[in-house]
Amino acid sequence: SEPVLANVQRSGLDVLCTRTYSAIARLDDEIHREKTLSEARSRVGQVQEFLFDGKVNLVSPGRYCVRYGALLKLTNANKKDGKLLTFFLFNDLFLGADGKGGQMRVKYVLDLQDLKVTQTAAAAFHIESSVKSLLLAASNEANARAWIQDIKERAEAQQQCRTASRLDPLALAALIRDETKRIDSTVSISVRESHD
Repeated sequence: SEPVLANVQRSGLDVLCTRTYSAIARLDDEIHREKTLSEARSRVGQVQEFLFDGKVNLVSPGRYCVRYGALLKLTNANKKDGKLLTFFLFNDLFLGADGKGGQMRVKYVLDLQDLKVTQTAAAAFHIESSVKSLLLAASNEANARAWIQDIKERAEAQQQCRTASRLDPLALAALIRDETKRIDSTVSISVRESHD
């Protein structure tokens, strides 16, 4: 009987250790995500100072900088000539600026909610919105793919936010209620498991 009890105690300890390790790993992931997001949000203030000398407010609750870098704005699809601009992708805006060092001049501000992006050549892509259409080229194909992927992900997220904000308030309340019930049942199951 003692070996069986020892095995039960050991397996209980193993389960507790596994759960504790999992909780620590989730916490570590959350800390890393929050640190990365904090750094991205602080970049918004830096971009604001660099572009607008603090005269225009880019800082907005929840806005963060996803990526930035130089892209060539092509004059047409057949040519490789164009103007080198600096573009900034925020989670809700796509911004293009002209100038080198010091003060830059903003040329394009596009809302991601109605933005579409398609790859047109190995290192080139087309951005289309209700405000402006741009043909851009990156330094290489991998860089272009990274820009395209980030723009698509952020644009889809913005479109989902817009769709969610158009929900009927009663439908939204029902969704929240259902989600709350799901969370409550998950918590009660976890509590039950920890007592068992």
